[in-house]
Amino acid sequence: MEYIEIVSNLLVCLFEAYIYFSFFLGIFQFRSAKRSQHVIAMLIFVLSVCTVNCMNNTLLNICIVPLLYFGVNCLLFKGETRKRVLYVFLFYLILIGIELVFEIIVSVVCVDQHLAIAENPYNWIFIIMIEKTVTLIVFRLIKQSLDGADHYIDRRLYKWIYVLPVASITLFIGFVYSDIDMGVLSVQKIVLSLGCFLLLFSNALVFYLFERMSKFMYQASRAEINETESKHYERLEEVNREHRHLIHDLQHYFRAISSLSLQGKNSEINDVLKEIQCTVTDIQSKVYSHYPVLNAILCEKESQARELKIRYTAKVEPVVDMSFLSKTDLITILSNLLGNAIEAAAECDGNGYVDTRIESSREQFCNIVISNSVKAMPVKREGRFVTKKADKSKHGIGLRNVEEIVLKNNGVMDIRADNRIFEVAIAFKVR
Repeated sequence: MEYIEIVSNLLVCLFEAYIYFSFFLGIFQFRSAKRSQHVIAMLIFVLSVCTVNCMNNTLLNICIVPLLYFGVNCLLFKGETRKRVLYVFLFYLILIGIELVFEIIVSVVCVDQHLAIAENPYNWIFIIMIEKTVTLIVFRLIKQSLDGADHYIDRRLYKWIYVLPVASITLFIGFVYSDIDMGVLSVQKIVLSLGCFLLLFSNALVFYLFERMSKFMYQASRAEINETESKHYERLEEVNREHRHLIHDLQHYFRAISSLSLQGKNSEINDVLKEIQCTVTDIQSKVYSHYPVLNAILCEKESQARELKIRYTAKVEPVVDMSFLSKTDLITILSNLLGNAIEAAAECDGNGYVDTRIESSREQFCNIVISNSVKAMPVKREGRFVTKKADKSKHGIGLRNVEEIVLKNNGVMDIRADNRIFEVAIAFKVR
C-alpha cells in the first residue's frame, strides 16, 4: 500500500504541475523556447514537491511549496517581480483553499454518514482525484476569463468540454462510496487505480487539445483577415494607379474635345465624354466602403460575378457603422451569403444578378440586404429552405453559421423567396 501511495503522490504532483504551467502560460511567456529545458525544470519541480508532500509535515509544506512555485516561475517565465509574486500567491491560495474545502467536506461526510474513509486509505486516492479534477476546472475557468479573447471557439461550445470532468467526478464519488478494500492487492485493483489516474490525466489532455485547436482556429481566422485586408490594399493601389493614368490621359481627351469642338462634331464629343464617364465610374465602383475587410469582400465577389457574366451591384452607405461586428463574423456573413447568391444567379442563363445593400436606419440599426435572381424557386420545409443539390450533408452549413453569428450579435435575419427573387435581410441594433 505504501508503494501505491508514493506512486499516486507522484502522479498527483505531476497533474498539479500541468495545472501550474498551463495557468501561468496564459499570463507570462517562457524565457527560452527550448522544450528540453521546460521538461527538465518540470521534472525537478515535480520531484521536489513530491518529496515535500511525502514528509507529511503541513508546516513544512506551507513554507517550502510556495517557494518552489515562485522559484520555477522565475526560472522559466519572464515578467515583473511584483506581478509574479501576486499570481504565485493567488495560485497557491486557490490550491490550498480547494484542499481545505475538501478536508471539511470529508470530515462532515465521515461524521454524518459514518463512511470509513479514514480507515480505508484507498478511498483517499479517489477523494484526491475528485479534488484535483475540481482544481483543474477552477483554473481552466480562470484562464478562460484571462485569455478567452484569443480563442476562436464560441463559449457556448466551449462549455460542453466540462462534461468530461463532471462525469469523472461522479465516477470517483461512486468509487468512494463503494468502499473498495485494498488490504490485499490484486491485478484488478491495480488496473482500476491505473485507469482512474488515466481518466484524471485525460481531462487535462482534452482541455489541452481543445485549447490547441482553438488557437489554431484563431490563427487561421487571423490569416484570413490579413489576406482579405491585403486584397483591399491591393485594390486601393490598383485604383490609385488607374486614377494616375486617367489624370495623365485627361490632357489628351481635352485636346481631342477642343479639336472636335472647332470642327463642330458634337456627336463625337459626346462619345468621348461618355467614355471618360464610364472610365471614372468603373474606377469608383472598386471602392465600396472605408472598412478594408468589407470592401475586399465586395470587390472579390464583384470579380467572381463579372467572370460568370452576372450583373453585380453593391451599395454601402458612407455613414454606416460596422464596428460592432468582428472581422471574422463579417467575413463569415458576407462570404457565405454572397457566395450562395452568385452561385444561384449563375444558373439564370445570362440574366442573373446580385444586389447588395448595407445601410443604416435612424442611426440605430445596421441593415444588410442581399438579393439575387434564381432559376427555380427553392423548396421550404419546416421553416427552412432545402437545397436541391445531391450532397445535402454539406450544403446549408454556411447559412446556419450566418444564423448563429446573427443571433450572437443580437440581430435578426429574414429570408424571402418570391417571383424568382431570393432575398436575405439582416438587421443589427448598433446602439
